[in-house]
Amino acid sequence: MQRQFDENQEAPDPDLPFLTTAQANHVRRLARQAFAENGREVTLHGGYARDIRGNEFGLWNVAAVCHSDRSQHAWETIIAEHVRKLLAHGDEYSLAGLSFDEVQSRVYAKLISVKDTHTRWCDFRSAAGGVCLHR
Repeated sequence: MQRQFDENQEAPDPDLPFLTTAQANHVRRLARQAFAENGREVTLHGGYARDIRGNEFGLWNVAAVCHSDRSQHAWETIIAEHVRKLLAHGDEYSLAGLSFDEVQSRVYAKLISVKDTHTRWCDFRSAAGGVCLHR
């Protein structure tokens, strides 16, 4: 079931908390447009997009880049380029058929501030200094 993203537009977005709900909705609209322009229809689910094959594409990183450009004028270009790069790699990021060591060599830690986490989607434990260790 697809969630509606039109609650309080000035409140922090529950999935992309460094953006307001209005800003996050704008990122989602631009992401859907960028995927469509690249021949991929997606359904939006808060912090990610899913295509009909079940591939999921997180929006956190591109939303963070957009957030750093407060003017929002460059957001369409930022998101279009991000999606183009994601789709250009095809199945290059697939872990199927890889050994444990090969998979482990492609895994990276992601540190985020406790204040930027949302416990509905983030299984984490708090570490020293307000850093989350995502499991």
